[in-house]
Amino acid sequence: MAELATWAHPLSSVINALVGPGIQIEEVREVPYSPYNCFQGMVEREPGRFYLGHKGNDVPMVYSISGRKVA
Repeated sequence: MAELATWAHPLSSVINALVGPGIQIEEVREVPYSPYNCFQGMVEREPGRFYLGHKGNDVPMVYSISGRKVA
């Protein structure tokens, strides 16, 4: 597998960057799979869904945040 460039942004940094200018967070979702086989040891359990287990649990891999600008 080719080496992929990655970076980490703490969830708190992302949420604070949205809340600071007045975005009201309405929903945060996490899913335990990635659409990419980006880490060693990932298993494709379903087409296009790569999971990474740790101590018998799936690691959250992707999240989404929705919100709206407060007037």
